[in-house]
Amino acid sequence: MERWFLKTLINVCKVNQKEARIDIESFLPYLYGNVRFEYPYGLGMLTKPGLTINTQDVIEMCPILLSDGDGPYVGGGIFRYRGFGYLLLLPPYPFPLEKEKPIVDSLFLGKFQDFMGCQYNWHNEGIIYTYKKPKISLHNPQSVKFTTVNAQSIVFTWH
Repeated sequence: MERWFLKTLINVCKVNQKEARIDIESFLPYLYGNVRFEYPYGLGMLTKPGLTINTQDVIEMCPILLSDGDGPYVGGGIFRYRGFGYLLLLPPYPFPLEKEKPIVDSLFLGKFQDFMGCQYNWHNEGIIYTYKKPKISLHNPQSVKFTTVNAQSIVFTWH
């Protein structure tokens, strides 16, 4: 998943952010070799208590554009895939992140505002998500009672 998001970020930036620099050659070992990102770089999941996840069949992406004396460059990307939030950080920009601490940053303005205050869960061994679907019981035609039942589970495992 990390490689796919990185390839997507590079392709989208090459088409839509032509003025922004991205050193593709430096990312080839991550894409096609066995090199793994070291914390905080690479892909992490964004979560917080009470975050609403709408599991739509949609992917949204916004590049993180940073600037130095030579102009803008791509420092990473924010993704929403099937309702889940992901943050892909690219070296060498020093992102000030603390493990298991909320991120409050202007990165999350606009369509990703619901990710403000999320923690960056970097390379979790696994994340288990359980969906509870409402079940309708009609005991009396005049009233409806809602109960919940376990409907599905999704497990993400990083390798």
